[in-house]
Amino acid sequence: MSRQEAEIFLIDANVLITPYETYYPFDFAPTYWSFLEREIKSGSIQLLDKVHDEISKGKELRQWIGGVTGFSIIDSRDNLILEKYASILDYLQNCKNNKNEAIYKDSALFEWSKSNVADPWLIATAMARGYILVTLEQPNRSLGTSAAKSAKVPDVCKHFDLPCIDLFAMIRKLGFIFE
Repeated sequence: MSRQEAEIFLIDANVLITPYETYYPFDFAPTYWSFLEREIKSGSIQLLDKVHDEISKGKELRQWIGGVTGFSIIDSRDNLILEKYASILDYLQNCKNNKNEAIYKDSALFEWSKSNVADPWLIATAMARGYILVTLEQPNRSLGTSAAKSAKVPDVCKHFDLPCIDLFAMIRKLGFIFE
């Protein structure tokens, strides 16, 4: 089985926004952006409609992604994705720690229930399609000790046994080399 067949990466908006705004601006690291474009076109990197909407809010990233042709954006309205989305919200609402206390406050469920919040949709899509989720978000180190006011992508992925890695792990797996 080839790498492409085995590993498809679904990226969070922060995987594009943070590098653009901080350490890989277009003028500083054009090779990085060409690499991402190639991997998006090849299908190794996938974009969800909600992530596309989020990155399209910024002018430069909107122009960059608009110039990437020959790929499709995943529609979050897919029935299997909707099923997985419901299971994620159910988890946030009903999960308990070993003392039978809620792991998340109602605010976590409320925030992730908003239609414009991509995080639960990303997890649902990765679950439905068997993709590796890529985010720069960090897990909540104190999860379970007291009810968390917000959910973090890596924590929810861990609960569902879903592979979740950061940008640097993805670019290593895809064989990117800065030249």
